[in-house]
Amino acid sequence: MEAHTAYVEGIPYSVDEDGLRDFILEGCGNGEDSILNVRMPRWHDSNKPRGYAHVDFQSEEDLELALKLDGKTLGGRYLKISKANARGSKKTNTVAKEKQEIPEGCKTLFVKNLPYDTDEDSVEEAFARFGKIINVRLSRWNHTGKLKGFGYVEFETEESLQTVLRNEEDIYVGDRAVYCDFDAPNSGPKASFRNSSGRQWSRFEGRNLKKRTNRSGGKPNSNFKKSKR
Repeated sequence: MEAHTAYVEGIPYSVDEDGLRDFILEGCGNGEDSILNVRMPRWHDSNKPRGYAHVDFQSEEDLELALKLDGKTLGGRYLKISKANARGSKKTNTVAKEKQEIPEGCKTLFVKNLPYDTDEDSVEEAFARFGKIINVRLSRWNHTGKLKGFGYVEFETEESLQTVLRNEEDIYVGDRAVYCDFDAPNSGPKASFRNSSGRQWSRFEGRNLKKRTNRSGGKPNSNFKKSKR
């Protein structure tokens, strides 16, 4: 069965699946059977919605009507409603700078549009087929520790990075097609990459992780993951 799916973001955290369904049905004027399913990810600790969802429709016509609600307000927030990319489809602007020369020595990939409920293991799994990964760094908000939706994947070789950028299909992390670009070599860690104590991530953090764990006698909590050797 062909999928007719909309991606909705900007949803108020107080709105659940039924609330979003009712909003779309009322706005489109369609019957209840026009929406097959509403998939709304939730935070594991609180079970509250994360603010985005995928909505499956009965037909392309139903989907097109829903897309007309883009920019409408729900609970005081503007919604962004767009057509979701089908898995395995040809990529649509998910790789940037394809015609720009990649700097020599560049092995680090910039990735955005990551699901807010993902983690380093999931990102590594999505890109492992392109080559050996040295580390994965995900940006988090300092005051909450929650993800910002982007990060960096460092490969062992330049060829692995180039293979990603030559890839002809969308790359998915969770249910999102991510946007990929190369990162300038030797640019240094970004300020938003910090561990749980608020200290900025450094490129030496990975190799020192095991030593700190042994001294503390516990498992460290950091916003990067040491690669599997």
